[in-house]
Amino acid sequence: MRMLCTVDRSMAAAGGSVFISVGPPRMPKPSRRVAGAVAFALDESGSMDKPFAPGEPVRRHVTKRGMAAAAAALDKDTVVTVVRFATRAQVVYRGTAGELAARPDLAVEAHVGGATNFEAALLTCAGELRDYPGTRRILLFTDGEPTDGAAPEELAELGSRLAAEGIHIDALGIGEESRDSLLSGLVGDTGQTAHATATSSDAADFQRMCQELVQWGRESYVQGGRIFLAVHPDWRVGTVLRTHPQERMLSGCVAPARGGGTLVSLPLGAFGGNRWRPAFVVELIAPPAPRPSRQIVKAQGVILMSGEEQSLDGSSAEDIRIQVVPDDANSVYLQHDPMLARLVEGVRLADEVDQLVSQMPAGQEAGVYEEGLTRARKRGMSGLAHDFQDALQALGEGNHAADVQSATRARAARARTEVADLLGETKVRAPHHRTADDMRGK
Repeated sequence: MRMLCTVDRSMAAAGGSVFISVGPPRMPKPSRRVAGAVAFALDESGSMDKPFAPGEPVRRHVTKRGMAAAAAALDKDTVVTVVRFATRAQVVYRGTAGELAARPDLAVEAHVGGATNFEAALLTCAGELRDYPGTRRILLFTDGEPTDGAAPEELAELGSRLAAEGIHIDALGIGEESRDSLLSGLVGDTGQTAHATATSSDAADFQRMCQELVQWGRESYVQGGRIFLAVHPDWRVGTVLRTHPQERMLSGCVAPARGGGTLVSLPLGAFGGNRWRPAFVVELIAPPAPRPSRQIVKAQGVILMSGEEQSLDGSSAEDIRIQVVPDDANSVYLQHDPMLARLVEGVRLADEVDQLVSQMPAGQEAGVYEEGLTRARKRGMSGLAHDFQDALQALGEGNHAADVQSATRARAARARTEVADLLGETKVRAPHHRTADDMRGK
């Protein structure tokens, strides 16, 4: 199986950027597919007894209806565990998705309240999933931050350890006390987040949000794997972006390579075929002086499917040959496809706006979103502009700023490209003339 590896240009300005897209090929479904396993972790802390929004049922009731909708969206034979947690965690249901969707009351227990212990919830879920042979995911529902057990940074480490075991985490936050930034650290490089604001509209939309979160796991049959990129010593690694199932910058995936150069390790997580595959964009920064055309990256990979490791052929990287030319914006016009650079630029802008909002005094967040809206429109980023416009509207309606921030952060992370287009499967990319200065965003 030959992995897909493409580049946005064949010529780069000295010190300029080149963008590579890489991902697995369309994987055939195994003839005998083992059903997946999902553990739902339901926050039962005291705050879940608050109304979801004025005039709405309490949060724990809305959450359990969302869980039932998620179960109905899974294959009927998916193995399901339900864990409720507060100060401690307890298994309240073991069965199949079909049974739970038909009888959601099977998982209902008396509400006990207490603190919020993510660590207990995740370890209990992992214990239920650990020995299962198929794909395995945890879907965590919460309306707050951990107040017992491991601290946020320790939870991120726990999430990474579970992902390394093939147990991947998705999380859905509810209301202003749940921070998407914390949940993003928890789900790590292979999970997804969503956020429901404390409004009647999101209460009505909650079941759909839950169903969307389980789609990736439902379609997954590859249990995991990694792609490794060995980068030429003359080149530096810049931004590393995972684009599917959500757009997120990756950290901790770049290290010195033996014998010189840099090694980029890209975690695939569990995935399926066609649109249910991960893809990555890697920015490589050219040396400061001209170089003749040469191969700048080597690739190899491995996947785990049906309990067996299979190698990915990285020969497509041999076609990535780049000539480095003098940085002279007045005379050198370089052809390239702007899709990958624009994708990275959009994620950078979303992250910048999110960080600035976090630093703003209360009541001044709207100015940051207005600036982000102007910049997104100027750069033709219609989806991101819509997200910022929604944030401004929500603030104008009196919604809590932290609630709006988490919702905007989660929405801005959703994938905006088709995997097949990103990896060059469905179209011939049109070249685009831009100067070296343009490539740097000057």
